[in-house]
Amino acid sequence: MKICKDCNEEKPLTVFRKTKKSVETRRNFCIPCDNARSKARYVANQPAHTKRLNERRAIKRRASGVLTREQFLAEKKRTALGLRVISVKAAAKRRAAKRQATVHWSTWDNFVFEEAVSLCKLREEATKIKWNVDHIVPLQYTEACGLHCADNFQVVPASWNIRKSNNSMAEYDFT
Repeated sequence: MKICKDCNEEKPLTVFRKTKKSVETRRNFCIPCDNARSKARYVANQPAHTKRLNERRAIKRRASGVLTREQFLAEKKRTALGLRVISVKAAAKRRAAKRQATVHWSTWDNFVFEEAVSLCKLREEATKIKWNVDHIVPLQYTEACGLHCADNFQVVPASWNIRKSNNSMAEYDFT
């Protein structure tokens, strides 16, 4: 048995942590009191501890090139124009793919595409939902490249076209 110096209660030795710093093999404070003292010391020194920890994290971030949240948001605001440039580049890439997948010897394809666009407008007026001209096999597809030709056009609701994304119509499930 041993008396705790904090709560002044006599407790069994198993409630005291072992130590090698003194002649006695057990510490002078019981485990619950020792935990409470450690927590109080941590709370009292928390701002200094947090400051040191944040400084260490900042050094690691600078070394690895990772931005803080504030830096990221500032960069995002600063490059809002950059986001516009990225979307314009993506649109140009789509147009280039469309040009490469277009059969140039046929005016029939242009006629069918224009008719599909006018059909979209008619259906929008009749149903009050948005319709799109879609490629059955996408122009940029993993298994095959679809062509921008009359046989590959279809008029579908815009919500279906958005959900379909860059997948083939054969794989797509409308349920």
